[in-house]
Amino acid sequence: MAQSCWCGHSTSDYIHGCAICSVLSRQMTGLTVGDIPRGDEIELMNKILAEGRGLTEEQRFSLLVKRFQENSELPRSFRTRRGPAIRWSEDDVITWQQFLSVYQQYGIHENQVDLPLPGGSTLSVLADGKFAIDNVALPGKLPVVDIGIWLTSTERAGAVNDWKRFLFAMSCSTRELLPEYERDWAEWYRFTSWHGLEPHVTDILHRLSALDITHPYMKWMRLIQQDTQPEAQSRNGFIDADPALMQSEGGAASANWEWLIDNGATVFQHLMERFITPKLVVMNDRLHLLGLVNGQPAPIPLMVDPQLWRLLISWTLQPPHSVGGTLLKRLF
Repeated sequence: MAQSCWCGHSTSDYIHGCAICSVLSRQMTGLTVGDIPRGDEIELMNKILAEGRGLTEEQRFSLLVKRFQENSELPRSFRTRRGPAIRWSEDDVITWQQFLSVYQQYGIHENQVDLPLPGGSTLSVLADGKFAIDNVALPGKLPVVDIGIWLTSTERAGAVNDWKRFLFAMSCSTRELLPEYERDWAEWYRFTSWHGLEPHVTDILHRLSALDITHPYMKWMRLIQQDTQPEAQSRNGFIDADPALMQSEGGAASANWEWLIDNGATVFQHLMERFITPKLVVMNDRLHLLGLVNGQPAPIPLMVDPQLWRLLISWTLQPPHSVGGTLLKRLF
């Protein structure tokens, strides 16, 4: 493994590999040593992004989707719908238009608002700013304004095969970013990073519950199971997910996690010591990507397009050191 610590002496790229560098990195920036790109990784990402130099952010993201999005790599729920058109009526569109109109004037409603989703599910925007779909509480924020903008057309509902499961995954893959956190990134990252594997203990040091630090893929599997098999028991393995459910969703994320299940003994300790810093954040109810601007983390607005959302979320769901997980981490 290439040297990656600031000191240049450690050959590890996970947080406990070099005590001095881990402490300095985490305390000064909130990022783990592995989140700081090496020279060869910067060079590779520069080559990938070279085609988009000089273009707008939207054009560059469109090129990213064009280059990397393969339907077979996505979970089945994320893929473009095939076959009969999904039902999405003018009444559904009007409901979302009315919601956005009120939001523009007053922000999130003080009372619960129920909004339709393609496929017949109901997205509930709760009074405390949290979300639920068909009475299943979501663990994170949703960019409800972006979602609403996309769904204010009867022609766009088929962009995603299963909106409920897709939004389950989106909620698991994002963190909320409030304006005041922009001034203290080290603290924000310490409280929002995930563990590389399923944690079965609370992070007492940072006062976080096991759910707070659970990897997005495990959260997603648990939400789907809660929705479809509410009586199912949690598993005791280091990856708490139903193998049949993983296979039914398919895509690169499930394939990579299935490999880890089969080869757990060789990677278990490494992944237990990994922290994954979030890249997708919801700020002012819009979706952003955390990038670097003038050497500091900064939220970059993402265009309203499920093709881009599903690519970045599918990378978020993949394990550390997978192709997608590495690409997302280096996407500065």
